[in-house]
Amino acid sequence: MNGNKWFAHCAEHENALNVICFGYAGASASYFTPWAKHIPEGYSLLPVLLPQRETRSKEKMPNSLTALAETFAAENEELLTKPVVFFGHCTGAVIAYEAAKFMEKNYGTSPLCIVASSSPSPAFTLLKDDISRFTNEEFAGKLAEMGIIDKAMAANPVFLNYYMPIIRTDFDMHNKYSSGDDVKISCPVICTYGSEDELISKEQIEDWKRFTSGSIELRTFAGKHFYLDDQLGNYLKFIFDEKLAALNEK
Repeated sequence: MNGNKWFAHCAEHENALNVICFGYAGASASYFTPWAKHIPEGYSLLPVLLPQRETRSKEKMPNSLTALAETFAAENEELLTKPVVFFGHCTGAVIAYEAAKFMEKNYGTSPLCIVASSSPSPAFTLLKDDISRFTNEEFAGKLAEMGIIDKAMAANPVFLNYYMPIIRTDFDMHNKYSSGDDVKISCPVICTYGSEDELISKEQIEDWKRFTSGSIELRTFAGKHFYLDDQLGNYLKFIFDEKLAALNEK
């Protein structure tokens, strides 16, 4: 994906099934760098690089999550009209859903599936507060209380100055998002989540069934909201060897 501003830290292979990855609120494409050594043959890993970070640090985010997803999909028609799989962690799964909606409406195709990790359905958000009323320090403290970042990071001046504006923008965008008429996409959704995640409920995850006419599957893993970081090899083995292998043979 050389020359495409939307992708960075890719692990590409010729004639492979593309797995497009959307990170959580505040994440960058570099979050997926450790995944590369676990990706089996037959797949290309394409982490999405959003505006406001890394080489796109001077670009502003669109004014809504829907606009972000639609802009991404509109600028990657050649890629998205070929077989792809979407992975999204938390907010990233909702971006994936909106991109899939755009694909079906405009290209007449959809992802082979969406893997929604630690994500309630598009009807829910993690945080209902008006973020604008918090200082960077206060918001970082709230995220630390929720277990999204650790306390040391919340007190780090570099983190507060550089990363907090990105995190605030992403959370604010998700908080203001509305799924509208709950449009159903046609592809299956695989929902994976941590058994000790206190930020989302099983009922919120099961609500994905309102947003797809395809199948929905729930799979739990030991851990909290970022459970997959603690058992990345096993998690990706489940995703690629157990769930995506059959899709890649089609």
